Amino acid sequence: MKKIYFFIFLLFIVITEVSSQSLNQVKEEASKMNIRSKQDILNELKKRGMTENEARRQASLFGISYDDYINQIIGTEQQNNMFSKGFDTTTSFLRYPTIYDSLYKEEKEEEFNFYSEDSILFFGYDVFVNNEFANKEYLIGNIDEGYILSPGDVLRIYVFGDNSYQTEVEIDLNGNIFLQDIGVFMASGYTFKTLKNRLNTFLGKYFSGLIDTPKRSFIDVSLTQLRPVKINVLGESNSPGPHLVNGFATVLNSIYSSGGIKLSGSLRDISVYRNNKLIKSVDLYDFITKGSLDEDIRLMNNDIVFIPPKLSSIQIKGSIRKEAIYELKQNEGIKELLNFSGGLLPEASTNLVIERIIPVEKRKDSDIYNREITSVNVSKLFEDYGRSREIFHIVKKGETLYSISKRYNVQIRDIKKLNRIKNNIISIGQRLKILSKSNQNFLLVDGDKISVNNISDKVLNKVVLNGSINQPGIYPLNQYNNLRDLIIYAGENISPRTYLSKVDIYKEDISGNRSFKTYNLKNVLDKIVDVKLDDQDSVYLYNLDEVKGELTITVRGFPNSIKEDPIDLDDKENLEKDLNFEKIFTKALDRFEVDNVEDFDRNQKKNFLII
Repeated sequence: MKKIYFFIFLLFIVITEVSSQSLNQVKEEASKMNIRSKQDILNELKKRGMTENEARRQASLFGISYDDYINQIIGTEQQNNMFSKGFDTTTSFLRYPTIYDSLYKEEKEEEFNFYSEDSILFFGYDVFVNNEFANKEYLIGNIDEGYILSPGDVLRIYVFGDNSYQTEVEIDLNGNIFLQDIGVFMASGYTFKTLKNRLNTFLGKYFSGLIDTPKRSFIDVSLTQLRPVKINVLGESNSPGPHLVNGFATVLNSIYSSGGIKLSGSLRDISVYRNNKLIKSVDLYDFITKGSLDEDIRLMNNDIVFIPPKLSSIQIKGSIRKEAIYELKQNEGIKELLNFSGGLLPEASTNLVIERIIPVEKRKDSDIYNREITSVNVSKLFEDYGRSREIFHIVKKGETLYSISKRYNVQIRDIKKLNRIKNNIISIGQRLKILSKSNQNFLLVDGDKISVNNISDKVLNKVVLNGSINQPGIYPLNQYNNLRDLIIYAGENISPRTYLSKVDIYKEDISGNRSFKTYNLKNVLDKIVDVKLDDQDSVYLYNLDEVKGELTITVRGFPNSIKEDPIDLDDKENLEKDLNFEKIFTKALDRFEVDNVEDFDRNQKKNFLII
């Protein structure tokens, strides 16, 4: 089994080459050494000339929690799957530390709180909660052809075809690999692609068919383990200090490995230093809002990732897709804020209200208050939406695709596509074609609070039709601007028993002033009167029952005999006929519940009174 570097506190070897071990194997080894308590550990440390503080320092260098790891071995069985620093040669897994160990103990577990006192989310910080590097193991996956090999990387080499050869070798500290029965080969410093070509040529001297035409032997080279890279994450990190990552780790990986960024830290200007020189500034908003991170770079040993304090806090709430507190850079304004927040909702007003704290440098001694309200109409920002102007940029010394893209507010991939650039390399004096968008903007300052109100509920180009009509509802004025057309075609004509002598129109102009007009409905339907409608008109048609009341007669009898209830008459024409007392009385007895019908004399009219 392949030898690897593995830090084992419980065996008290600071850095020792041992076989790849699982947590259970470490427990077994500790049991063989009769290590069952913390005191046993201290005694063993003393034998090996180490103090507890020295062991703790060594632990921190490897990103391991000293106390938690010990509790895994000699404590209860409740805490499992803790981090073991190292690489499993059988599965090609890289094991990462449990980054929240020091932040969230079982007895002090607290939920993340990314909200302000106003219950507004601080945008972007929650992306690090579901940490893909915590408590999980990941396969190495596909190897980048441009990966530069260094000591600690492990190669697996196969030769097949007319010849057969197999070996797995680690690049030593001198940069060499030892091929059994063949010799020493220099592997360090080459890209993975170059190494495969050089190995093919080198082994072609020993195996026929590798460099012949046609080929009769073939070679396959793969990376089974990656060297650990130690980087330092400093500043506003949840877990600042040294961390171990693999050779493919980027700036984003390092932030995940260190537990994310504090609410006081910046997501917009993360610096990477190498050999005391700033080599890159990373803006995580490109990753969070667009899913791209063109400026992310691969880290090397001893790189420093520095997270500075937050640049600004700009709050936006109301009729916006993502209410939150955003971080804006200097010279960024409403346009960038709307892009980050997903834009306005359809019902949003374009007149944004801004509550502003007057910056310290602009305050005067005579000022009584240092807060003010202002507003900006953003409709002009969308006038040229989707339009761009074509410009040409001549590359100057020190400029990169990233700096040029930020200057013109365009994407790197758009510049590359427009100029047919395959990589990120540009030269001084190169002429780049750029489609630049309008720079019109309203700048914001730290502490601004933007409110996006809704537009009015008033709907234009409408008329309302109600009452004794077959199809009441709201209709467009431009299609039904005539009263008769509205009733006949939109309302599908009047209902039975409609009162034909009256139709009312309630009017309200755009300023809210109200008026009222009434017409003869029959004259309207017969085209004697032509009535033009206006925006917001409300038309009402009446039923005969509303105008003249119900044609009913109520019969009342003894309290315990006949229940009180109206008797509907058929219609107005039959009113005289229905007023016949005998008919009404008979109808009442037939309709209502009567306990003792024999108590009533149908012929004793004197017992009844018509009111």
